[in-house]
Amino acid sequence: MSDSIPSSTVDPLMYTAAITADLGITDRCLREWVSAGKFARPDTNIGGRNAWLSSTYKREKAAIMAGRFRQARRPLGGCRSNPPEAA
Repeated sequence: MSDSIPSSTVDPLMYTAAITADLGITDRCLREWVSAGKFARPDTNIGGRNAWLSSTYKREKAAIMAGRFRQARRPLGGCRSNPPEAA
């Protein structure tokens, strides 16, 4: 019997850089969304780096894409001074 977790049950981590690149926003914008409760808090912090479980990120991204939030993107992924508003 193995003590390891089956690979099918492992939920990989996503770090801030991957999330911001995928959403086309800046680190600052993501921090603002998290602070305002418009995006889930990181699931963990490893070596000073915030990380979300892949499943957490997928849930949040689905909510954004479904129109839960209006995203106003600026060139270079800038963020509005306010976090996204509920649609």
